[in-house]
Amino acid sequence: MQTYLYPIVIEPCEEGGFYASCPVLQGAHAEGETYAETLENLESIMKGILELERQSGTLESFKARTVLPAFQTTIPITL
Repeated sequence: MQTYLYPIVIEPCEEGGFYASCPVLQGAHAEGETYAETLENLESIMKGILELERQSGTLESFKARTVLPAFQTTIPITL
């Protein structure tokens, strides 16, 4: 088993909770009431999509598109 890194974006929703997506994995998006729940939901969806890719034999070509040149994130700063 191998671990791969995928970029994700997490944003707060106006109505509360969070929305997360993986811009390089079509269909990978999730919502949750908390940050942790949103990440857990997105991880589950991404695993399902990647498992389908693996079963169909297209995972190897997909992995080539997920190489990240750098890591980027944000942290909240309250002043």
